[in-house]
Amino acid sequence: ESYLKIGTTGTGGMGLNLPFTHSESKPSNLILAKNEAAFGHTGLLYLWSQTPEAPRVLEIIPAAGVGYRRVQVHAVKDRYGNEFIRKPRLLELQVGDGSVLNVREDESNYAKLSKMITVGVDMGENGLFTADEFLTLSAAGSMELITPEEIAEVCVQELLGIGTGHNVLASIRGSVLAPGYRAGMMRQTADEHLNDLEKLSTDTTMPSIALGRLGPPLLSKILMEARILKLKYDGPDGLQQLSECDSVGLSRELSAQVQQAMQSESVKMIGSVPSITSLSYVASTIGVPVLLNNNVMLRGPNITVPEPVGYDSLFALSSQDLLDGYAKSGWIDLRSSNLQVWKERACHILSEPPVSAENTTVLTGLHYQSGSKELNASALASWIIAGEVHGQRDLNSVSELE
Repeated sequence: ESYLKIGTTGTGGMGLNLPFTHSESKPSNLILAKNEAAFGHTGLLYLWSQTPEAPRVLEIIPAAGVGYRRVQVHAVKDRYGNEFIRKPRLLELQVGDGSVLNVREDESNYAKLSKMITVGVDMGENGLFTADEFLTLSAAGSMELITPEEIAEVCVQELLGIGTGHNVLASIRGSVLAPGYRAGMMRQTADEHLNDLEKLSTDTTMPSIALGRLGPPLLSKILMEARILKLKYDGPDGLQQLSECDSVGLSRELSAQVQQAMQSESVKMIGSVPSITSLSYVASTIGVPVLLNNNVMLRGPNITVPEPVGYDSLFALSSQDLLDGYAKSGWIDLRSSNLQVWKERACHILSEPPVSAENTTVLTGLHYQSGSKELNASALASWIIAGEVHGQRDLNSVSELE
């Protein structure tokens, strides 16, 4: 008689620097509580395994994202339960004493444009991820993936008495399941499938970039900003062009395009081929506003950052520093100061040594992983998470499966 539990680290095998959440801001009390409950139960199982006449007690802990179930076109909702892309509005931000920002407004004041339909990856209990969210989370050096089949294989072997070294109660340190080789191959297959579906669904789906469900809001901000920059610098030398740009002029140009899109009466929102209009509308719909070069905001009914506590949705905008902090944490920022940050990132990436058989830093997440010097949103997000947020996986903490 045996008792087997498939447990969780609560963080997909990553540490306290976990760069992702279940849509909430960081630090995440939800994830800390999940970790506390998971390993508290592991302690109880250990006591049970030491009890006379107890059954054989086993626990297998996957230390990576578990997935995936399927890749397909989905009708989706954002973290607020909204299932429609809504037309945003421009809001001139006032900064100073008495100025406030309402981050939750009545959705009925924002016209419905079309249903939210996108190509995505069903990750089971973790919900639906967009293409860019999935590729960012599963990138080498990030959370990466392990498939349910790889977990099941280890469980069956342990139940049959074949020692795998992955029974947590035998050795917690050496028993967690590292990201699997099979899952790494399936990630590439998913990427190809996502691209194929997006090409076939250009008239019925929105760009598969972010829904805000995979947090923190900084991730959606990075992915959206990267996609906007790719609209401008779309080519094999996109990073080179970005590294040589005039950030002030680029800010004026992009801000003018957003304002011009708002003035258009006929806007075709559906279409997985991104445009400055579709990206701005989708971002503002999911709670990521767009800040233009003159402190004018393009917003939807909800704003994710700052995050309300209780029922109070009004936040003071008493200083420019406060506004800048909100923009840095979760707003698309088209001001020259933020575009200068992107320019410096491009320069840094271009200065990296080329990937070779001798240079294995690509496996750490600290090396730009797109395979070229073009702008790739998920590769850029993975690079920023590893190098700036310090959210890369500790490769010494777990042993790879043979």
